[in-house]
Amino acid sequence: MDALTGPERLQAWLTLVQTHTLVARALNDTLERSFGLSRSQAEVLTRLSQAPEGRLRMSDLARLMMVSKSEVTRLVDRLEQTGNLRRELAASDRRSTFATLTEAGQRTVEATRPVLQQVLAERFVGHLTDADVRDLLRGFKKVLDGNGEWDEIRSCPESPVGDHRQTSGQ
Repeated sequence: MDALTGPERLQAWLTLVQTHTLVARALNDTLERSFGLSRSQAEVLTRLSQAPEGRLRMSDLARLMMVSKSEVTRLVDRLEQTGNLRRELAASDRRSTFATLTEAGQRTVEATRPVLQQVLAERFVGHLTDADVRDLLRGFKKVLDGNGEWDEIRSCPESPVGDHRQTSGQ
């Protein structure tokens, strides 16, 4: 273990919390003002846009977002009411439900993407070098992996959703 003292480790955690709050607040404010969406709703739409055929099982969506199934249900309810997605029963297992991006939802994703990128550049990554970003990614992966929660698909939207490269326990 490195020689960082207890106070420095606490400082790292507090700084992470403050950074998350700052960026999340900026995203929420901008998305709400510009599109009437919360950050979590935008994440649902973004994750569906990256999924094959624009659809995910509700349980997979909850796992990817690291939220409860009831939280995903609440988010999907709101997005369904606005026409951004629809629910579909799985043909092979009528107990499973998919959240599927609609054409309107795809248009919303395309409209929000540059706004998300701008807010993240202004409030987060624009203040970091490429080396800083790589260091953060490495550190966050260690924390997630150490807690048995690393799953590359959560952080790497270009990966096919069915290709879960979970490294914990391997």
